Amino acid sequence: MGELIKLMIKVFHMLIQYIQTALEHAKYEIIEDEEPYYDEVLEFQGVWASGKNLEECRNNLEDVIDELMIIGLKKGLSIPQIVNFNFETTEHSGF
Repeated sequence: MGELIKLMIKVFHMLIQYIQTALEHAKYEIIEDEEPYYDEVLEFQGVWASGKNLEECRNNLEDVIDELMIIGLKKGLSIPQIVNFNFETTEHSGF
């Protein structure tokens, strides 16, 4: 059982690091809208978020990426590759 927990923790850390890498690659801009802050991650086709300020916008994008990953993993879809992040290595897992 201890090995399973270690594996789950490792995967959890990798997913967090993956989301952080995605947020670092997000493109932010200000648009004319009620929520003028807009961001998207180009590697995730059609994924974007907006907010009333930069922090809200970034939090919204993180939520969208979380949901995309959960749905994708449940459906057995591949996770989009993000520059400088590779699930095959552990250099991004925090271990």
